[in-house]
Amino acid sequence: MATEHKKTEQVVVGICPLCGKPVVGKAKSYQCSSNKFHKNDDGEWEMTEGCGLKIWKTIAHKKITPKIAKTLLSKGETDTLSGFKSRSGNEFSAALKLEEDGSVTFVFDDQDDDSEDEEEE
Repeated sequence: MATEHKKTEQVVVGICPLCGKPVVGKAKSYQCSSNKFHKNDDGEWEMTEGCGLKIWKTIAHKKITPKIAKTLLSKGETDTLSGFKSRSGNEFSAALKLEEDGSVTFVFDDQDDDSEDEEEE
């Protein structure tokens, strides 16, 4: 009997704020569907085209669900989320913010607008 190859259906979680293409769930991240990659001879993956938007499915030991990713894409920021864990093992709560360049940063409730010691975990 011939083996059927099933193509995994990609779930769209929102629209990319950088280029307007659909953002889809991959194995470890939610990425803009415009992103294309090529595996180099040394085994490293290199992005060859696309806007580069990527939201990791795990940030600071917290699972980022499709619902959280949708909120981040549609509103640009989430409500405060609990369950993050710092590199030193301390749990913390923060909102996630999608920056203009597509990067994701933490927003802390007690952070002053002029704070210079912002740290991304």
